[in-house]
Amino acid sequence: MLIKALCDYYDCRNEKDLSEIPEGYGMQAVSWQVHLTEKGEISSINDCRDEVEIQQKTKNKDGTITEKPSKIKKVPREIALPERSQKTAVCSNIIEHRPLYIFGLNYTDGKLTPDDSTGKARKSHDDFVRRNLDFFENLNSPVCEAYKKFIENCEKKLEERFKLAEEISYFNQSKVLEAFKEYNVALRHFNGTTGYGYDDEGRDTLGKLYARAFGAEAGIASPHLLSGTHALTVALFGLLRPNDTLLCISGMPYDTIRGVIFGENNGSLKDFGVKFDYCELDADGKFDKHAIKSKFNGSVKVVYIQRSRGYELRDAFSCGEIGEICKFVRSLGFIGCIFVDNCYGEFVEKTEPTEVGADIIVGSLIKNAGGGLAPTGGYICGKQNYIDLIGKRLTAPSIGLEVGSYEGGYR
Repeated sequence: MLIKALCDYYDCRNEKDLSEIPEGYGMQAVSWQVHLTEKGEISSINDCRDEVEIQQKTKNKDGTITEKPSKIKKVPREIALPERSQKTAVCSNIIEHRPLYIFGLNYTDGKLTPDDSTGKARKSHDDFVRRNLDFFENLNSPVCEAYKKFIENCEKKLEERFKLAEEISYFNQSKVLEAFKEYNVALRHFNGTTGYGYDDEGRDTLGKLYARAFGAEAGIASPHLLSGTHALTVALFGLLRPNDTLLCISGMPYDTIRGVIFGENNGSLKDFGVKFDYCELDADGKFDKHAIKSKFNGSVKVVYIQRSRGYELRDAFSCGEIGEICKFVRSLGFIGCIFVDNCYGEFVEKTEPTEVGADIIVGSLIKNAGGGLAPTGGYICGKQNYIDLIGKRLTAPSIGLEVGSYEGGYR
């Protein structure tokens, strides 16, 4: 329990030196410290990361190593805190020390800020607050009282943000309902099928619904896509061929997709002759146009953008930012596919990446797009020609999207 842990920690620090870590505590990586006044207001947000010098080296084509100028990187400081929970999802978010959930803060332009254009921090914090208010009873501690007052002040201060989030929610709900009306969704579309699944109206209409909602030409939404990583894998293998280059312009992708791209002897894209390169983000966590321009060559066939922060301390990219970088990439003469990993980005704005210049977006139905209702599945939406290629990878080159039954139905 977060509040109890904070109170114990407060009392422990006041009573004795923590040179010996007490039971239930461990060394935790901490980047920021948020200080509250007795009235529950944020008095300061301190960057407690340490600066370390990183020596950079580049491996040349002839195998030699060239040393590059070192750079300074900020790394989290190890601090004794209540041990991190091994639980997953909401349970762990209640008791871990994350600024997004505890204080509703986002990491923007190199600092923690209450700015929350997507509403994600507000939603996470709101859920966190509701679950934690029950924990305050019979707890007496200055840090506990300050945090309680902080929570009580939040709703009034964020009233306009709540209105914006509701406006976006209603807009997207209307967009989805319009898609249902356009394709005359009826009871038969929810029925399951067996065998090959020829003329499965539920499967075909579901793909059209997602495409319509995301402003795309065509779409695949299927329980046979097992996760976001699986959907990304199917899409990338459908688009890339030997000697093509996949260029990621949003930094190194998160860990679960790395093995798909450049794993060794595991059936990765690299094993099939697909090359990979990436561009680091700039110091503010934004697209580095100079670096992107320097990476382009004739072998680049897919430009990859990871919309969410993954496990990095940066903001997720907005559709405005994605639209701007799509225009920049096209200005370089690129005619290939602009591909967006849209996991966690669905419906947080009124537009989607496919409406601002992206050719393909991919995500999981276990996250936003499934609304917490879909038991499994993923989606791939975008231009018709690319969806046709990806469909042939999902099933077989000679079959494409003509088959694929699902006995469980599409409810």
